[in-house]
Amino acid sequence: ATLDKQAISQEQIEKWHEQNYNALLLAGLRPINKTLKERALREVINYYTQNQDFLSRIKEAEVDVSVEKEDYIISGNIDLLMGEGDEFEILDFKTQKKPEKDSSLIDSYFKQLCLYAYILRERYNKPVRKMYIYWTSEDKRKDALMELQYSKDKIDEAAEHFDKIVKKIKERHFKVEQTRDTEKVCMECDFRFYCSKN
Repeated sequence: ATLDKQAISQEQIEKWHEQNYNALLLAGLRPINKTLKERALREVINYYTQNQDFLSRIKEAEVDVSVEKEDYIISGNIDLLMGEGDEFEILDFKTQKKPEKDSSLIDSYFKQLCLYAYILRERYNKPVRKMYIYWTSEDKRKDALMELQYSKDKIDEAAEHFDKIVKKIKERHFKVEQTRDTEKVCMECDFRFYCSKN
């Protein structure tokens, strides 16, 4: 509806949210509790009401992109592809609170968006002008919207980094070099309620 420039009511958003949730259940998603479902709906409505300027710039949503490398394929799914003319902006939703500036998560997400920009440039010859992360658990847009600095060099670095990871995988070099905070991992795990460690 947004792509067709139609007005959208809160009632329509609620209806689509319910339809989407039911479709995910039919696809095998584990049901979530009522509180989480209501929070998800609130975050969608919050995003919609605070970002009308973004909505008018949306070109496509849930865009599958890929590019063939010499011996593998990079693929991804861009949440929102925005922009005007031939220049693109990438927006990726993260369903959590915005982490601290020095968080390694931000660097990981930055590399993810750089890979998307690389794919758009290499496969579709489309330049990316801006990259954003939107932290949906933040109530205010000023806290939720994070613009990441676009740079051709950073895009190329992300692609090279991915090449190195693929090379390690192909060489069967799977050694874990950085240990995870297991308490945090366990708290975020879908199986935490069934696990004997909890």
